[in-house]
Amino acid sequence: MESERPRIRRRAVIAGALWTAPVILVGAPAPAEAASTSVQPAQLAFNTLNTTGTANNTAGKPTALQTQVQVQNVYYASYPSVSATVQKLTVLVRFPTSQATTADPTAVSGTGWVYVSAATSGGNRVLTFTWTGSIAPGDQTAVLQFTSALSSTSAGQRTLTATASATNATDANGSASYTVN
Repeated sequence: MESERPRIRRRAVIAGALWTAPVILVGAPAPAEAASTSVQPAQLAFNTLNTTGTANNTAGKPTALQTQVQVQNVYYASYPSVSATVQKLTVLVRFPTSQATTADPTAVSGTGWVYVSAATSGGNRVLTFTWTGSIAPGDQTAVLQFTSALSSTSAGQRTLTATASATNATDANGSASYTVN
């Protein structure tokens, strides 16, 4: 009866093991290697976002707000050589319509910055600006500065909100306030 069972030769087992071992060894490191070279999306943050009263009237009340915006591409310490560089971004600045006039902003300045448009949406006056250049991880844009006319000089807080976005980045959101006395 022993002669009816097929015999497995030791050389066949060893040869089979040699053929399968390289496939396992070559395939194992591939996912870790692929992950280490992928580019992480940029992470945007406001480095500067403030507003202050300006162009005072005869009663000493501001008739406009001067706003400054600077956007940073946050540095990824865990991915120092593979974080995304930002080439173009858009910043939306929103003033409540009860606080800002429909006039376009004036005195717009800042290298790389361009005023695009103004619109009214959801109870806000929305100003759109774009920036073009190159922001490597850890760097920031030049400061955008502009002036927006106020619709009222009465006492109270004036608050704006802002969003910075780019196609290869996580958005930044922030707000700034100024109190008219």
